[in-house]
Amino acid sequence: MRKISFLTISLVAALFLVGANSSAPVSPNSSHPLKPMMKRYKIKSGIIEYKLTGVNSGKEIVYFDNWGMLEAKYTKTVMSMMGMTQKTNTLTLLDGEWTYNIDLDTNTGTKMATPLFQELQKNAKNQDLTDVGKKMMEDMGGKKIGMEKLLGKLCEVWEIKAAYSKTWIWNGVAFKIEAGLGNMKMNSEAVSAKFNVPIPKAKVTLPKGAKIREMQNPMQNRMMPGKMFK
Repeated sequence: MRKISFLTISLVAALFLVGANSSAPVSPNSSHPLKPMMKRYKIKSGIIEYKLTGVNSGKEIVYFDNWGMLEAKYTKTVMSMMGMTQKTNTLTLLDGEWTYNIDLDTNTGTKMATPLFQELQKNAKNQDLTDVGKKMMEDMGGKKIGMEKLLGKLCEVWEIKAAYSKTWIWNGVAFKIEAGLGNMKMNSEAVSAKFNVPIPKAKVTLPKGAKIREMQNPMQNRMMPGKMFK
């Protein structure tokens, strides 16, 4: 639930490489080159560390470049529920229209078309997805309910009651997300952030030797479960 909320809200507010064994930087060598003017954020690059609390506790480090069109999200969590504990160690790599989800413990994962990318791209004015994102949040019933400073940045606070979520946004970047109800709350809050800094290529590259399955985007292709994987 937290992953779905984070990805959807991040794309909406700002708006997660061919070959399983590639270790080259994804953007320069991708068969789907990035469109240089397309922007998810109003900041060219950044490194943000988040503290995760709620059902999932842990931390997340995000590296982004090319105005957010290239983004790697490293997440380590522990989920405790009904006496059971589950640990995760994952990488979500967004490379423009493609999103990769990698289990770093097994070095396996999936590749799929980035959710909402085509819709956002079609409606973007001046290739800036941040404006489209705000309009989409409003269409989902979202409202800007105030302003608040986090880590010295004045953030817009958006609430989507239907999704039981609040998001604190600065220049398209989510600084804080609260989602869920009662014991099912899942929260993410930035504890450090650096912007317009060089991003190491190794951080925005698929792990060497990763085994990737291509997966159909369920938001664009309504297929039977048995036909989801190619």
